Amino acid sequence: MNNHIVDSILEHIHPDKSESERIDITAFDKTENFVQSYFKTDYATLIYDSVESNFDLRKAAILLDILIWSTPDNGKKLDQLTHNWISSKDQKKVKLMLYRFDWLPDSQTWPQISEEIILKFPNLKMLVNYYSMELVYSKSGYRNIEKLEQIIRNCS
Repeated sequence: MNNHIVDSILEHIHPDKSESERIDITAFDKTENFVQSYFKTDYATLIYDSVESNFDLRKAAILLDILIWSTPDNGKKLDQLTHNWISSKDQKKVKLMLYRFDWLPDSQTWPQISEEIILKFPNLKMLVNYYSMELVYSKSGYRNIEKLEQIIRNCS
């Protein structure tokens, strides 16, 4: 598969910048091209396979969030493609899910999954605890994204 298009999108995502500067307009344009070319495929795996071990996973997580708003189904297929990532034995997949701003775990399964994540990856405990609290507070419609950004910076 051609990972060049994913790489070309990721180079226009800047996780350390302010929210308004985090994603260049070029990233949105290239994401539109990506969706047109790869929507009918397993595009989440294409993104995952593009990410090398020393890569800043925050960029790929932001791309996954962009795709929620860029696909014709408003992220339904993305949810299906990444459904099992959070309970994976692959820390990179788990981190990609936990680093997303536009994602919340399923409140029914989260207590069990969160325990499993902490057992497998103790270094992710702060992120897991963040999402446990977010599930409680998300009913208010408020998300503490600044806190998530801080935890991710400490985990990266």
